[in-house]
Amino acid sequence: MKERPKENKTAAGKKDRLTFRECADHMFARDQLMTIPNLMSVFRLMLIPVMVRLIDLGMYRWVLAVMIISWTTDILDGVVARRFDQMSDFGKFLDPLADKLTQLFLLIALARIHPVLYYLMVLLVIKEFTQLYFGYMQLSRTGGAMSSEWYGKLSTVALSVSMAIIVLMPGLGTDAVIAIVIVCSALLLLSLVLYTRRFIISGRTGKLPHD
Repeated sequence: MKERPKENKTAAGKKDRLTFRECADHMFARDQLMTIPNLMSVFRLMLIPVMVRLIDLGMYRWVLAVMIISWTTDILDGVVARRFDQMSDFGKFLDPLADKLTQLFLLIALARIHPVLYYLMVLLVIKEFTQLYFGYMQLSRTGGAMSSEWYGKLSTVALSVSMAIIVLMPGLGTDAVIAIVIVCSALLLLSLVLYTRRFIISGRTGKLPHD
């Protein structure tokens, strides 16, 4: 993989943040883009409109089948990236983006059946835009993207499993859906708090912390 761009230094020897252009040049370099794991993430993005359309048609078993394909691809891209040394900063951005867009559009589609899911959708959007800002600031500070941590993965898995339950049981009662929203909201908030803490620590140390 291409080396991370070095930070500029002032005359006093202090580190400057990378410019937006430098961040973009690094993230979208050819060796960052053209990897098998990234192509798998693009494939998952292409599955989103398929799942949404199937929900609109009420073909819930097919929705679940496509969700399983998406989850399997998500697991495989990480395995391939580590096994064949194809990990990249762009991949660290694209992989969770594919996850979150899948979750967001599925929530929008399922909220037509269970409107209470709109609250969960709003929280997800707030969390992801906050983390997007953190990710950009992290890249500008260190030249490296923030990788996913266990709490982010936990909230992702919980949300995915919850949506699978709703897909399998479209007639699920309101109380059950509210319980799902409460659990997923708690995990999303936990993830946001811990990522915020990680970002603050990184700002103080100039390093990429790992919890």
